[in-house]
Amino acid sequence: RADSVDSNTKTIHTKLNDLKIDGIQDLEAVTAEMVRLIETASVPIFAVDVDGHVNGWNTKLAELTGLPVDEAIGKHLLTLVEDSSVDTVSKMLELALHGKEERNVEFEIKTHEPSMDSSPISLIVNACASRDVRDSVVGVCFIAQDVTGQKNILDKFTRIEGDYRAIIQNPHPLIPPIFGTDQFGWCSEWNSAMTKLTGWRRDDVIDKMLLGEVFGTQTACCRLQNQEAFVNFGVVLNTAMTGQESEKIPFGFFARNGKHVECLLCVSKRLDREGAVTGLFCFLQLASHELQQALHVQRLSEQTALKRLKVLAYIRRQIRNPLSGIIFSRKMLEGTNLGEEQKNILRTSAQCQRQLNKILDDTDLDSIIDGYLDLEMLEFKLHE
Repeated sequence: RADSVDSNTKTIHTKLNDLKIDGIQDLEAVTAEMVRLIETASVPIFAVDVDGHVNGWNTKLAELTGLPVDEAIGKHLLTLVEDSSVDTVSKMLELALHGKEERNVEFEIKTHEPSMDSSPISLIVNACASRDVRDSVVGVCFIAQDVTGQKNILDKFTRIEGDYRAIIQNPHPLIPPIFGTDQFGWCSEWNSAMTKLTGWRRDDVIDKMLLGEVFGTQTACCRLQNQEAFVNFGVVLNTAMTGQESEKIPFGFFARNGKHVECLLCVSKRLDREGAVTGLFCFLQLASHELQQALHVQRLSEQTALKRLKVLAYIRRQIRNPLSGIIFSRKMLEGTNLGEEQKNILRTSAQCQRQLNKILDDTDLDSIIDGYLDLEMLEFKLHE
């Protein structure tokens, strides 16, 4: 009976040992596969022991930082991160070693290869505590995401946004008049140059509809000349809002004091960090005093020319009516019995009538005033 018990005990121990060996082999296989996955992962992964020394550094992170795996192993993690990130990483490491795993922590890690860009790599990291079979924390594994490109774009956007603000709020006289809208068409920007130009303060126009309340045809702050100007302005704004670039266009409105302002309008779309259009910036380019004088003279010349054309049209109409009567009478006479001398008079009359018609058909007013006329070449006989 005792032999039977011993035999059963040995059998049980043998099976337990076999299970243990199988378990160890399975664990080794799983561990080897995990190591392979970490080393070949397309995201940066690294690990440290309880003292903060690196004991894992995958290929992706080596590519990003320029620090090979064999050189990274054994270094303290805090010596590899940027000085500005030391406190953040130290706190995250300490919490993870106590079992509290932080997620989506952003910090910067140094680059080490001279040929690479000297700027650091920005990572967003999830910390994962590594535990032994007794569930004791023996290290920390960090799974990261490289966000350097996105951060650079965001920094650039922030700088541009800051530049916009600095320009708009700058009272320097060289800064042009600038106003803007949000994506819904409400006035969101109105700099000091616009206040000086229009007579309307920023508080008078902000949060009003740019098209209709700020610039419109009747009760708007800055009244446009007519309905056509209102429609054209709306087309320009809508075109820019859809992302299409617009050329500088002539633009005019009446300021608060009733003075008509003429300028060039340039509309530029405003983008957010994702590249979506969030509004518009409008820049006004005012003509110099000399150019304004030249434009005024040009307008006066155009008005004078228009008046002269109206007078010419009236004179032409007053002459053409009796001339038509004379031509009709001549054609009636041509069908009658006339002597040779009378026929010559009719032919001369026809030539004069054609000459008058040619003058009346001429639309070049300056040539008429100066007495110039295009010559017409025809054959004729001397006895005529």
